[in-house]
Amino acid sequence: CGSRLPRLFDEAASRAAEILAGMDVGNFLIAARVDPRLREREDEIKRRFGLVYAESIASEVKREVSKRLQKLTGLQPEFSTPDVVIEVGVPEGNVTIHVMPLLLRGRYWKIARRVSQSAWITRYGERRYPFSVEDSFFVLAEIMDADDVVLHASGREDADARMLGLGRPFIVELKRARRRRFAASFIESIINRYASGLVEVILEGRALRREVSEIKGEHSKRSKIYKALVIVSREVTDEELRGLEEFFAETSIRQRTPRRVRHRRPDIVRERMVFSVKTRRIASNVFEALIVAEGGLYIKELVSGDGGDTSPSFAEYLDAEAYCAELDVLGVVEPTR
Repeated sequence: CGSRLPRLFDEAASRAAEILAGMDVGNFLIAARVDPRLREREDEIKRRFGLVYAESIASEVKREVSKRLQKLTGLQPEFSTPDVVIEVGVPEGNVTIHVMPLLLRGRYWKIARRVSQSAWITRYGERRYPFSVEDSFFVLAEIMDADDVVLHASGREDADARMLGLGRPFIVELKRARRRRFAASFIESIINRYASGLVEVILEGRALRREVSEIKGEHSKRSKIYKALVIVSREVTDEELRGLEEFFAETSIRQRTPRRVRHRRPDIVRERMVFSVKTRRIASNVFEALIVAEGGLYIKELVSGDGGDTSPSFAEYLDAEAYCAELDVLGVVEPTR
């Protein structure tokens, strides 16, 4: 590098400090982008002189620029979840700031029905429902000076189902959030005020990138607790309700993708477990069912049978038409083993 590295360290740190002065960040990480031709020369020198343990130029750049930037800004390097990644080009010395997504973990409760998890746009370009759970978080784009807001949740409930009880785990991703330091209680209150009683949120802290794939991927392994209001086409006896509870204890359900979602979901046949059902009579032909089932099972069709595409079903067991009039999700529990 023609002995230019010390000057590169100083200039890169100074430029980075100037940029960071206009941003609300709490830490940083230095990355080095070394010209391939310089890497080749470096490797050649190492081979020629047998420098097995020699430090690379990239490592020296990261260490020295980081030390200088700490002195200039008072900020500390963060290696796992940095607010910004500062890329230093070698040997030209240019500096590029990459603002990392801000990931916040929490749980939400959907208090109202007819609220979808994300905006449901019809083929005519109109909203099916006026508000979504994800809408609750859009206010954060302005507060945190972010380019976009994306909700990652552990599964999803139907738009006409409430999410109660233990709440649903989620991670909200704020892309290129330039304001990073905040009080969770303040952000929480803003979200809940914006949601106007339709949705309630609790923030639990920051999340790591790997947790996004975990929370989205593992929901199919998590059991859910549901409360369904079931209407049957005839009177149902107490004995039949007790029999239904016994029949659906640890029962495997064979379920084809329901007809109501087949236009937007793969048409496949899946097997899911129902772990337990407890019933409470409401009227002669109406009862409430508390259902614990494996994630990915469509509960409305577990009740109705969906024309035989879900079997066994409540309707099949009772040998009568059955309809899920209301559905509430009470909790998302730990993965089943």
